[in-house]
Amino acid sequence: MAASLKVKTRLLQPGDEAAQKAALVDELGAERVAAFGNGANDAAMLQRAALGIAVLGGEGLAAACVTAADVIAPDIKAALDLLLCPRRLIATLRA
Repeated sequence: MAASLKVKTRLLQPGDEAAQKAALVDELGAERVAAFGNGANDAAMLQRAALGIAVLGGEGLAAACVTAADVIAPDIKAALDLLLCPRRLIATLRA
C-alpha cells in the first residue's frame, strides 16, 4: 500500500524507540513535521515536531504525550481531520 501511495516507510529497530522516533523527526526537518502519538515513547517526537498531536485512543494516552504535544485529539480520525481543516487547527492552536 505504501508504494501505491508513494509513501516511504522506516522500521524501527528494537530498543530505544523513543530516541529513534525523535531522530527521525530531526532527520526529516523538525520544522516541517507533523507527528502523531500516544505512548510514552512518542513524547520526544511530539515535542520536537513543528506540530505534535497526541491521540487519545481506546488504549489511552501517556501523560508525557499530553505535556509534549501542541494539540490533543480524541482519536486518529480527528487528528488527521485537523490537517485537512487548517482553520480548525489554527483555532485550536490559538493561545
